[in-house]
Amino acid sequence: MIKAFLYFLFILFSLNLNAQQNLVPNGSFEEYNWCPDNLNGYFVNSAKHWFMPTTGSSDYFNSCGDVLFNVPQNYIGYQTARTGNAYAGFVSSLAPTDINYVEYLSVKFLTPLSKGKVYQLTYYLSLADSVHKNGQAQQFVSHSGVLFTKDSIFVNDFELIDEIPQLKSNENIFINDSLGWQKITFFYLANGDENYITFGIFFNLSEIQYNYNDITTNYFLEFYYYIDDVELIESSIEIPNVFTPNGDEINDFYGLNFNLTDSFNLKVLNRWGNLVFDSELAMTNYWDGKSNDENCVEGVYFYVITIGNNKFKGFFELLR
Repeated sequence: MIKAFLYFLFILFSLNLNAQQNLVPNGSFEEYNWCPDNLNGYFVNSAKHWFMPTTGSSDYFNSCGDVLFNVPQNYIGYQTARTGNAYAGFVSSLAPTDINYVEYLSVKFLTPLSKGKVYQLTYYLSLADSVHKNGQAQQFVSHSGVLFTKDSIFVNDFELIDEIPQLKSNENIFINDSLGWQKITFFYLANGDENYITFGIFFNLSEIQYNYNDITTNYFLEFYYYIDDVELIESSIEIPNVFTPNGDEINDFYGLNFNLTDSFNLKVLNRWGNLVFDSELAMTNYWDGKSNDENCVEGVYFYVITIGNNKFKGFFELLR
């Protein structure tokens, strides 16, 4: 009982329990520079803080806009805002010839990300009515990407941004909800120099999966998504860098404690790259500092933590 209580205290102090600020300004797109219309403009830069990093023209929709750019009915389809009266949208037209038209939207964080901190990114997508063909929505996986950058991006083109996004949607889950909003969640370990985030498609047609098979060399596969409620907060997840399994019932286990529905796996490797612990094989999420029932020696060990579709790598020190 005492051991469990002391371990609980360790976990309690290792978690950041304060309410976190959303680092994405105007994440619900409610604030606007002007109401979207044909006269003043209807691109995403109509919304405060947001901008287009390429010549692809991502859109802004608001209930104050004219009939083509209104909420819930607009020229793309019908969708109520998840929060408030506004949202943004982007289209991607991909072809087997890799001659594409792709739209992106970007925003600058309120403050730069901190090195070594884990951040939770949440946003919502809705598949627009315009992608329906013969009454069936075209469905895609492995397509939604998120790019973090130090500097703002501007590419004088409407092709794919030639960058590999740090995050991409789960390849086993179709983002195909055209009636409501589908939640996307990522965890991101920051390098410490990220100031901007960009949303869109970063993959050629050959790199994504889809369920519509009528693709010819003259056919563009087009899909449009609304996006709303973008939030980036510092996560309560913290990865310990020191581990002291010395039997004093304080910090005797290496692991994480968090409330997630995502799958979790912890692997620990020694300095020679040999696996000394795998939570899936051990059927416990916490390492006791032993391998084959023998105490591991002091020194540096490496972790590979997998949370859902996200993977973190780093090292920690074992002291006794």
